[in-house]
Amino acid sequence: MMGGSTFTRHREIAWRGGRATPTSRLVAEESAVALTYNGSTHAVMMGTPADLEDFGVGFSLTEGIIGRASEIGSIELISNELGMEVRMWLDGDRASTLAA
Repeated sequence: MMGGSTFTRHREIAWRGGRATPTSRLVAEESAVALTYNGSTHAVMMGTPADLEDFGVGFSLTEGIIGRASEIGSIELISNELGMEVRMWLDGDRASTLAA
């Protein structure tokens, strides 16, 4: 995980027992998450900035971009003002079929 907590506490007023009561609740933070392969963006979606390496591997497997996790040579997590990037570099044959 990068960048601290993935939740923000929001203060609010709740109506309970016939009266207004100060309270708060945790709300999941979301940001744009770009999934890139060998330098090219494949998809951008909203997500919590936690467990992004696992998210990148799972997305890649589900979408058929890779057949097994070992086809990902490296994963970098890049944070910028627009959100997060899960930068994945594919090994061998997978890299050449992605470019085709």
